[in-house]
Amino acid sequence: MTAQTDHSMNNDPIGSLTPDADTLPKNLVKSAQRFGNTQIAMRKKRYGIWQEYTWQNSLQHVQDFCMGMVSMGLARGDKVTIVGDNDPEYYWGELAVQAAGGVTIGVFTDATPRELTYLITDSEARFVIAQDQEQCDKLLEIRQEIPNVKRVIYWDEKSLFGYDDQWLISFSAVEKQCNEHRQKQGDTFLDLVAQVTGDDVAILS
Repeated sequence: MTAQTDHSMNNDPIGSLTPDADTLPKNLVKSAQRFGNTQIAMRKKRYGIWQEYTWQNSLQHVQDFCMGMVSMGLARGDKVTIVGDNDPEYYWGELAVQAAGGVTIGVFTDATPRELTYLITDSEARFVIAQDQEQCDKLLEIRQEIPNVKRVIYWDEKSLFGYDDQWLISFSAVEKQCNEHRQKQGDTFLDLVAQVTGDDVAILS
């Protein structure tokens, strides 16, 4: 995904309302404003090749995924379970949920279907962000036991192309839904980020 310049960043409610940047999403916004595309925020090896993501590129992913999630019904205080390895999408998803005022619950990839059922039900998670086919298969197995989960979002799309279930949606597809939200509500990302404070719950463990 190519980062695009977002002119709404010029109007900075983050800097004006919270100069101390008391949340991770606020610090991400400030770092992107400071470093833009000039410095690398993270690297990940994919298919043997190192992929680099700048601060601005990372912010764009977080912003798009956040607004896509909001368009799907994510609201302040909602819980979102994330099960996967240390891929960029894990962190983008976590920061996106926090930016909207949501709370994330991280789960190890070796969790059994029974363990997933307990963690998702106990936390009252409304969405699950999952890494790949293995995790999606577990969630499909326990689908009837977690009726509170509206959608499962996966970021590793290989081996999932043949799946035809509206309960599952790709990470990239959620990012694209941000355009639908902007058309209806305008670009409210920075306003959402500014409303979350360091006193809000960010992660359940």
